[in-house]
Parts: sequence; structure tokens; C-alpha cells
Amino acid sequence: MFSIYPSDVVKIVSGGTPLGLTSASVNSGLTTSDAIDARGYQGATLQLKVGAIGGGASANLITAAILHSATSGGAYTVYVDDKGVSALTTVTTANTNALLNVDLRGSLGFLKVRSSQSYTDGTTPGCVLDMNLILGGAPNLPPQ
Repeated sequence: MFSIYPSDVVKIVSGGTPLGLTSASVNSGLTTSDAIDARGYQGATLQLKVGAIGGGASANLITAAILHSATSGGAYTVYVDDKGVSALTTVTTANTNALLNVDLRGSLGFLKVRSSQSYTDGTTPGCVLDMNLILGGAPNLPPQ
């Protein structure tokens, strides 16, 4: 079935609770989203927005990854497409946006987004971080 309505073929998952983030300062460590049902979607774009980085760190590494699993409560691993490309993007400077486009046709169906932050030196370094995941390319309506 083909739909002419964008809301039927595009799903946007914004920062905040679904992705485990708010536009607030985060420190070193991992942040992992809730499970996202991506069954029926063929592609995704992950937007990673890094704002101010404070705390005097001499080096920064902010990474976002798309993980996948066959079930919402299953074990998640970093998604690797059929060309062997891992679904990872990295930012090292403040006030930067990064986009990661991913072919989901080999995905197991359920996704999570994970961010990690690491810093060198500084006193309690952290950054302002936000992420959005846009799923698209559904050839037929995804499950409700």
C-alpha cells in the first residue's frame, strides 16, 4: 500500500525522553535511548548537535551510534550495513552538527541510539548535546 501522507512514511524521534537526552549539559559516560520500532523503514538519519563544551578539556570526543536488535528488549549491537559501514558519527569540536545517514534494510527492526562523551583534562568537563532520529522510506505502513 502506498501512502501520500508524509506522516505515514516518516517517523521523527526527537531528543528528550525517547532518546534519553534533553538539551542539557552531559558529562562523560554513555546515554542510551529507549527502544525505537523501526520495522518497515528503509533508512534513517541521525542528527547529533553538540553545543558548548565546558570544563576546560584539552580534547573532546562525542560519539553517537545506532544500535539494533531483533526484539525491543533484546541485546543491542552497533548496526553495520551491508557494505560493512558501522552506524557511528563523531564530533570533536563545540557548536557542531553531524548527520549520519544509514541504510536500514539489513536492520533487525528495533533501534536504540547511544551517545558517549569522553574528555581529556579539565575540571568536570561536559557539553550541551541533543540528538534526533528521522526514520524514512517506508514502502508500506509500519506497524502501529
